Amino acid sequence: MNVMSKVTLAGAIGLVLTPTVFAQQLEEIVVTATRRVENLQDVPISVTAVTGEAILRGGFSDMEDLSIFVPNLYMRDQFTGQSIIIRGIGTSTGNEAFEQAVAQFHDGVYYARDNLGQNSFYDLERVEVVRGPQPTFAGQSATAGALNYISRRPGDAFAGTITASYGSDEESSVEFGFGGPVTDNFGVRLAGRSYQLDDAGYTDITTGAPLGIKDNDAVRLTGVWSPSDTFELTFKYETNDVWQVGTPREHTRCDTRAQYSTAHTAVTRGMPSVCALEALFNGATLDVLDGLQGTGGSQDVWEVVEALDAQFGLTPGDRTRNAGTLPNGDPVFGNSYTPVACSDPLEPRLPGCSPVARGLNNVAEYNFPEEREHQSNVFVIDMNWDVGDYTLSFTTSNVEYDKHDWLDPDGGTFAIFTDERIETFDQTSFEFRITSPIDQTFSWMLGAYKQDSDLDTTIDVFLPRTLGPAPPGAIAVSFGGDLLEDASWTSLFFAGTYNVTDSVRVNIGGRLQDIEKNGNLTPTNAFLFPGMTTYYPNGRVRNAGGAAASGNADADDTLPEFGIEWDAGDNSMLYLKYAEALKAGGFVMSPAIGGGLPNPFSYLPEFAEGVEFGFKSLLADGSVELNLAVYDVDYKNLQVSIFLSEEGRFVTGNAAEAHTTGVEIDGRWAATNNFTLGFAAALNEAEYDRYDGADCNTLDVKIYGRPCFNDLAGHSLPISPDYTVSFMPEFNFSFGEMQARFGAMMVFSDGYSLSNDFDPLAEVPSNHRIDVRLSISPPNGQWEVALYGRDITDERLKVGGAGSFQSKTLDQTLHDGNGTARTRGSRWGIQGSYFFGN
Repeated sequence: MNVMSKVTLAGAIGLVLTPTVFAQQLEEIVVTATRRVENLQDVPISVTAVTGEAILRGGFSDMEDLSIFVPNLYMRDQFTGQSIIIRGIGTSTGNEAFEQAVAQFHDGVYYARDNLGQNSFYDLERVEVVRGPQPTFAGQSATAGALNYISRRPGDAFAGTITASYGSDEESSVEFGFGGPVTDNFGVRLAGRSYQLDDAGYTDITTGAPLGIKDNDAVRLTGVWSPSDTFELTFKYETNDVWQVGTPREHTRCDTRAQYSTAHTAVTRGMPSVCALEALFNGATLDVLDGLQGTGGSQDVWEVVEALDAQFGLTPGDRTRNAGTLPNGDPVFGNSYTPVACSDPLEPRLPGCSPVARGLNNVAEYNFPEEREHQSNVFVIDMNWDVGDYTLSFTTSNVEYDKHDWLDPDGGTFAIFTDERIETFDQTSFEFRITSPIDQTFSWMLGAYKQDSDLDTTIDVFLPRTLGPAPPGAIAVSFGGDLLEDASWTSLFFAGTYNVTDSVRVNIGGRLQDIEKNGNLTPTNAFLFPGMTTYYPNGRVRNAGGAAASGNADADDTLPEFGIEWDAGDNSMLYLKYAEALKAGGFVMSPAIGGGLPNPFSYLPEFAEGVEFGFKSLLADGSVELNLAVYDVDYKNLQVSIFLSEEGRFVTGNAAEAHTTGVEIDGRWAATNNFTLGFAAALNEAEYDRYDGADCNTLDVKIYGRPCFNDLAGHSLPISPDYTVSFMPEFNFSFGEMQARFGAMMVFSDGYSLSNDFDPLAEVPSNHRIDVRLSISPPNGQWEVALYGRDITDERLKVGGAGSFQSKTLDQTLHDGNGTARTRGSRWGIQGSYFFGN
């Protein structure tokens, strides 16, 4: 059955389930995308609002989990960070110093780092997905759009919820939120969540230990003081602790033929590929997605090579002869390698003088499991004061976090290559706004914003003694660097609405933005000598790659936004909007393999300019909500980071021009008192208009040689399906004396590519996902028990690739080794909630 047939079937099922009762009016949804509390239908922007109730019922662990069902939104946890994409536009995680093209705000506070997107979902009022350039109300680098997370506040009466769930994959969650008035003018709310995933479907191929497991804990305290009807002060403190072991991925393509298998020539010349050794020695299967993954550095590669020698009846003496004279070639090194004169005292018998030393598996840095963790703390004070007819608003915040990652780029169990990343970030912001009354001919908002941040990010790559200078006797090296960046954002913004008539309004606004960034990158080297079991503290040398790089990445611009609205009827509105947005430039901070400094050290700002035409309406006496948006946005100086696998380095810069054009539809239908249907769809074209510097895939490199770059003009951007359709039916019925509810979330998507290089392993076919939930509750609604199923058709969607850094083949007709990361597939569980108070 094709995708459109499935969509038709889903719609038919919804109609069959519809009882013959009178329709009801939809409940109002409010949003704050324009810094005012407004009805969703009155906001002239393409925005999807997901209520906290829907988030709780869906059991979503974070924004990545929810994004699956929101057309034109993609969010995935990648090897080096969190990737967020709207309408095909996002920012690579390959450069540690990038901001994201999709700005994130939590309770009005900008989250400048992508890692904060991994924070847990809990006790939310709603989440707003705002699409397209947003200069006025988002401002900070929102060239593709913005995500707004709004927490629940203390209510007028004491109330709370406790929700617990447990399901397959040993996935569990306990969430709570309760609060209310403490005195006549002061209220508090305490909320938190503990989420655990103990079996993500991946295991270490040598130890059997689970990989991809997560443990996220978070607590939030909110206080609201209202000493009068005209003044309110809100305080919030939130802390998050995010921990993960292993990045889910596994090798699914590797050449194990002896004469062709080879490792990365720039780093470990003379070695077979890691994935070939995993298959020959550890029994990895390369044609089945079985969740077996190599990670860490627990095995000495030469012990493995010698074990394979013994298996094939070879001796060390055989390796001193021309491999081509062996009857069948060398089973591990093949007959492609010719021994050369070698003065290396470490491994004189190995063809090509391989630089991989023995015993690296006994060195501390190679034995850390692939692990990622960060702790964040957020403080917010928000004040609103009505002075006469005007409202003065002031918000100040502090966001800080510490991150420590151990990554394994080669994706193997052998002590060859590992990567440590440490980062601290501190951001302080102040915003002041004055807002006029809304019920006047010209209403307006004027604001000023100031943000200062300090970023200290360190990368150390530990690898064999191959690239760059090394002192005599060193058996392994580390190249890295420390980037110190301090940034200051200053802006003035204005939004005004002129009511031309009772039905026609003109919107004007924009932001005057000034960004100043100072960066200082200090290269570092470390060397491992015989007898050492760790690189530190004696092996590290600062400035070993040369003088530090210093620079500025400043930008200033006026970013306008204009629009017009027309109330075509009592419950319908047409709008047209034009907007420009800017994403800050910055500095290059990628793994410094080989040492030295990036050239250039900085990259340029990214610009967006687009128009959007929209229609919002309530039909059929308020029982049908239908919204439509048509958009066309052009991008210049698109910021990208590509990995040149043959050279073992990242290249960060600007990718010329691109555009997105499409149509978005969403809405709800309250067909009866017992049945509602939510729906959304997107048709999207995201293409490069000019980009002649993209990386080639490994097959192209073999055909054309290095340097090899693709011209992507006219080609689609990664992760930009041509269409996505989602349905959210919900059916309420009686079950004895109990109330029952059946709901589903269904999404159908066209295929797309995960990368720019046309590697067939990165192609995702047309796909779908269906989640279902059945709950019962008593008439008073005090508790609820639900059974849920997620991805019930077991799609196991491909969402990323494994690194191919150590996985090569000399076969001129084949791509090099690579791998796949996939979703977890079907899972089932039970969820229970208890509601107390009012």
